[in-house]
Amino acid sequence: MVAKMPLMTTMLNMILLCLVMTQVPVEEPVGNQSPGVPPSRQASQVAVIDVSGPIDRVTEQSIRRRALLAIDEGADVVVLELDTPGGDLEATLDICRFLKQESKSRTGAWVNAEAYSAGAIIALATDGVVMASGARMGDAAPIQGSPITGILQLPATERAKIESPVLAEVVDSARRNGYDEKLVQSMVSVRFALWELEEIDGPGRIFVDANEYGRIYGESPPLDRARGSQPTVPSDAPPLEAETMETIDLLQDINPDRPKLGPEDASSWRLLGQVIGDEELLVVNTDEARRMALAGGVVENDQELARWYGATRVVRYQQSWAESLVRFLTSWPIQAILVGIVVIGFFLEIAAPGTSIFGGAALLALAVLIGAPMLSGMTDWWDILLIFTGLFLIGIEIVLLPGIGVAGILGAVSLIVGLAGVMVTADMGTSEANNQVTAAIIAILGACLLGGVGAWWLSRQTGGFWLFNRMILDAQSGQVETMAPVASTKLEYTGRTALAATDLRPSGRIDIDGALRAARSTVGWIDSGSPVRILGEFGGELEVEPLGEGAEEDVTGRTETT
Repeated sequence: MVAKMPLMTTMLNMILLCLVMTQVPVEEPVGNQSPGVPPSRQASQVAVIDVSGPIDRVTEQSIRRRALLAIDEGADVVVLELDTPGGDLEATLDICRFLKQESKSRTGAWVNAEAYSAGAIIALATDGVVMASGARMGDAAPIQGSPITGILQLPATERAKIESPVLAEVVDSARRNGYDEKLVQSMVSVRFALWELEEIDGPGRIFVDANEYGRIYGESPPLDRARGSQPTVPSDAPPLEAETMETIDLLQDINPDRPKLGPEDASSWRLLGQVIGDEELLVVNTDEARRMALAGGVVENDQELARWYGATRVVRYQQSWAESLVRFLTSWPIQAILVGIVVIGFFLEIAAPGTSIFGGAALLALAVLIGAPMLSGMTDWWDILLIFTGLFLIGIEIVLLPGIGVAGILGAVSLIVGLAGVMVTADMGTSEANNQVTAAIIAILGACLLGGVGAWWLSRQTGGFWLFNRMILDAQSGQVETMAPVASTKLEYTGRTALAATDLRPSGRIDIDGALRAARSTVGWIDSGSPVRILGEFGGELEVEPLGEGAEEDVTGRTETT
């Protein structure tokens, strides 16, 4: 006979299967190759990876998986179809690093219909950008916020610290792809007021700040995009501090080729106008992006994308449903709900031991809470270690050391810190991490409050909360040193035998003459259905011990005599 596979093993195999599943790539029919495509852009097979919604760790893992799969299947160029409002900074920088250093294939970005913030940074990191009609790109300044406080206003020092790696990233992209460095930096920092200059007898185009304009023409630039009805004279100081500029340059692998214009160039360049003012972040539409050389062309559909690259095939690689599920499970509201189930289930399991319903729900929620971030790379090993250490210490306190002591307190603190750590994805020490910690603590404390109320109500229905009772009795017994130890109370059931109606772990229920009573084993765990002897009552529970083998026939609910 074939042995049945355990339920847990079956579930694990199903989960693993889901994680490796991907949707079958969809090949779009296209026409013949278009003539006149530059050799640097020519491709035979184009892979399209759609990137929609917020950028997060799941997005990063999904892009990596789909891109490598497309390359293995013969794609000459991997194009990210972007429609995103932005997202996580660390995930964004990792995506850029993958596109530039690890993909080992040409890449492209198709902005359809918007690429703000993280989306703009990713688009610039590819080897070339195309946009749909009416698309928009830009506004890539780092921001911080939380579900509790919303978007926060960052102090100048904190903003400069966060902006530096982003500025370094977009400057690297500019030097790789021939974008104007000042122009792409104006998407990230509000300190870049820029004016557009055009070469009179050539194709040159450059975007200069007030300092550069003054050096070329010997006067302040005209100001027509400043705030207020009375524009002030723009500052001739560089947009960035010398230390920040030095840091950005140190992070570059490619030397700049941006021309440094002076008074001798004044007659060779003419002013076209101001493109962005102080306290603004650059956002460009399709026409502006093409004029500023940020986008190469207009692409409306897969057929036009194929013609842009001169390709014969366009293959789409969709995000798998397993990745969508992981993103859903790692969203902040779902994580808060899971934390609530874990904490409330823990309280209710203590209030009604032996039922396993509440404990099972808490363990299932804990598995999802830990597993989903692990699969998306959003959690650290120490979070999981703290959670399991907390559960272990609490278990010792409940099973081996009844009453609240050092193990219980340390276990509760470890569990709370671990659960909060799972919900915090930002780098510790940053304002974003601090706000995530605050939100996590509020969610956990709220769950503790609900769990405590639920446990109190349930204990009233089941004859008392043994853990709280022991806390009170232990505290009372320690108030006077000469007081005799509290003993089990003698009652009418003492000496009688009964059957364990549930597992006693060590608490549960026993059956006395057809009535269920809360009970606690004094000697290890007792399986359901085992005969027990009642020793007395302690803390609102009957204390029992297991009967020896062969005693089943003697379980009649009568009092033993000696």
